[in-house]
Amino acid sequence: MATFTAESGTYFSIRQFAKDQFDSFWQQPFGFEKTEVINGKKDTVLLGGLSMDWGSILQTFFDADISDTKNIGKYEFTVINEDATMSKIYDYEAKDPKLFTQKTQIVIDPFTERIKAVYIETHKEDFWKKESQKLFYVPLKVIQIQKFESLRLGKDLSTRTEYHFMN
Repeated sequence: MATFTAESGTYFSIRQFAKDQFDSFWQQPFGFEKTEVINGKKDTVLLGGLSMDWGSILQTFFDADISDTKNIGKYEFTVINEDATMSKIYDYEAKDPKLFTQKTQIVIDPFTERIKAVYIETHKEDFWKKESQKLFYVPLKVIQIQKFESLRLGKDLSTRTEYHFMN
């Protein structure tokens, strides 16, 4: 099971959460509407769940996973009670602006303790480029990956890929 509390020496595990989701829903006959917008140009296609490039999609989220013990103490952990949406938010904010994963938010149903959404922001920068991502997952609703790349030489790139569950 995914872990939340920073006090216990562990952080939320994207890998474990993904495993839990696959264990729960793998044999379901899901279809997806994939929409990709690259620098404003949009393309949409329908896909079956078994033909999706799950390795690439999951790797994007796994790269942002903060659950490794090397990250203990590197994130400020806050619990936010959101009355308007009747949600509890577990917020992990990077203490160092050089960390790849800058923010992880887990939105929880306070009554069932089920995860309603996962939101992650990443950032990395070197002399030649700046890259940032916004990752969003709502179980059985949508997977969204936004990537922004700014190059010292060349054109900037903005990509948004969404997979909407068709169930």
